[in-house]
Amino acid sequence: MFSRWNPRKDMERNYQQKTEQQKWSQNGMESAIQEVIKGRMGYSAASHAFSVPRTTLIYRVKITQKRKRQKKD
Repeated sequence: MFSRWNPRKDMERNYQQKTEQQKWSQNGMESAIQEVIKGRMGYSAASHAFSVPRTTLIYRVKITQKRKRQKKD
């Protein structure tokens, strides 16, 4: 009477990831963080110079400065 055919089971999966995540190097990020903390470069200039995402750089600088303050106390 009713078929047990399930269309989802027979469908082929063709998922492709939309973006490549973390194309930047960790060394570049660390160098950019140091340049920003020392005041030699701003966030935008450092992100372009070291090919790292600006928003990630801002976040990492904030975290690094917070850890340094906690170590002093």
